Amino acid sequence: MLARTIVVLACLSLLAQRRAQAAPMFHYSWNHVPGPRLGTREEQRAPSHHFVASHEPLSPEDLAFVNNVLSDSDPPMHPSEGSKVSSEESFAHARQKIPRDLVKSTQGIAHDVSIDKLTKERNRINSQYFKNTIIWLNDEQTMDTVRGQWRERAPFRRPSHQLPSLENFLGSGKRSELYMTQHNIHTTLPADAPLGGHPYLMLWGKTQTRTSKIKLVHIGTGFVEKKNKDAAEAALRKALSELPSLARAHV
Repeated sequence: MLARTIVVLACLSLLAQRRAQAAPMFHYSWNHVPGPRLGTREEQRAPSHHFVASHEPLSPEDLAFVNNVLSDSDPPMHPSEGSKVSSEESFAHARQKIPRDLVKSTQGIAHDVSIDKLTKERNRINSQYFKNTIIWLNDEQTMDTVRGQWRERAPFRRPSHQLPSLENFLGSGKRSELYMTQHNIHTTLPADAPLGGHPYLMLWGKTQTRTSKIKLVHIGTGFVEKKNKDAAEAALRKALSELPSLARAHV
């Protein structure tokens, strides 16, 4: 009986050893965990499109701006690597004091404003804010410059610079915010770019339709000659100095 028990135990031990050899136990060690992949030297030098978290909280306005940029399906317009900013960039220093703004609560672009009303607004803006240095494009030149890409050039799709508001805009008796977008401000653009790649600006306002919709109004497109740049910049600085008081007056 004892001998039989010994034989059975020996058989069970042999069977356990064979199973252990056929299917070894899972063994985990921290030494087996691979480190993060750093990539090749070329890959590490390549520009990253990941955003770095900031320790400073964003204001609601900044957060709205960031969200708008991240949701924009159009590629951002940046100068090519190694390019230099043109010395003819319009109002380079004055623009730093113009607050960036997103045009909110607007529903499209109004295209039914009479040319007479737009001409009056162009003359007023040119006189009050730019010392009559803007050379406005006519309708045909504007269409050739915009090339049907109104939304891409409007404050819907790009940061805009806010100027002092316009009272009695388009003879409506109402005040309208005034926005300026700048285009072709880098020297890397091809010769077939709008206006031959030279800088130009576009002015925008707001209007309310009969159905109470708020729409953007393209007031005009123009440029400032290099010889008049200093005069235009000085006039714009003066206009911008009045912006804080205007903003407080309408709060």
